[in-house]
Amino acid sequence: MHDKFSIKQIAAQAGLSTATVDRVLNGRKGVRFQTRSRVNKALEELEEQEGLQNTFGRTLYVDIIIQAPKRFSDAVKQAILANLATLPGCRIHPRFHFFESISLSELNRCLLGCEASGSNGVLLKAPDQSLIKQGIDHLFDINIPVVTLVTDLPYSKRLAYIGIDNRAAGRTAAYMLSRLLKQQQARVAVVLSRQEFRGEEEREMGFRSLIRESFPWINIVEIPGGQGLYQATYDKVISQLEQDSDINCVYSVGGGNQAILDAFDALSRPIDVFIGHDLDQENRALLMSHKLDLIIDHDLEEDVRRAFSHILMFQKVIPKASLPESKINIVTPYNL
Repeated sequence: MHDKFSIKQIAAQAGLSTATVDRVLNGRKGVRFQTRSRVNKALEELEEQEGLQNTFGRTLYVDIIIQAPKRFSDAVKQAILANLATLPGCRIHPRFHFFESISLSELNRCLLGCEASGSNGVLLKAPDQSLIKQGIDHLFDINIPVVTLVTDLPYSKRLAYIGIDNRAAGRTAAYMLSRLLKQQQARVAVVLSRQEFRGEEEREMGFRSLIRESFPWINIVEIPGGQGLYQATYDKVISQLEQDSDINCVYSVGGGNQAILDAFDALSRPIDVFIGHDLDQENRALLMSHKLDLIIDHDLEEDVRRAFSHILMFQKVIPKASLPESKINIVTPYNL
């Protein structure tokens, strides 16, 4: 037994039956490792959320499914925990499903699993793939709304997209790069984690279109496939740098910026301008040490609050209202 949370609370957080949780807590045989892991994870989440919840209103369970490097998932989690006590008319219990790397079929199983676990809504960051869209459509048809976060899955039945205009963000990066270069000839590595993420694709398209229209003295080379993870990004960048001696700038669309810096350092190659996205813990440190010139950011806490508001409106906890769009922020070492 657990002395702080009831079996009913733990079961709801884990998305399991009370009988299954009772078997885990009492150490009975015949329980799968994955089931024990879900119960332990639910206990960790309840500990994290203790004292952050409203004490009145309905209780809603929202599943947060994110495919991204840990540094971004951690930033999302911090933003969510910061919002829990401020949401009106309800108690939201988030259930976190974070993956740095996962197959589409496994990701879809996680998405569809929200049906059996009694989910009241889903926040999702996932590749723009038909299998995932089918999962979103199924959940919507059984009244489980899905809100896409940071990167969109249009042409699905997702309830809303919350995030910046990624094409405009890419054009902003191109404009800032041109201003920093002051018409210096440049060859820019555009580093993407995965092209299946629509948000990254739109940033790259916006960046490329403005370069083509206004700054023909800047050349572009794409380096995709690092998934924002250190070793994969490092290997991809090293390989391209060894083939191309003219690369002197970086627009990092998909993250992994420490790996990019280390790859340039390993070959004693300078970076004249380095622009990235998202003010996570790693990028904050790199900005402070002047290894990045600027970050294109958005207010993640405000985005999370809007995402939850869409789910609350769908569940009729709060009245329907129009919500503002996410703003594109430019962060330098001097306005952190």
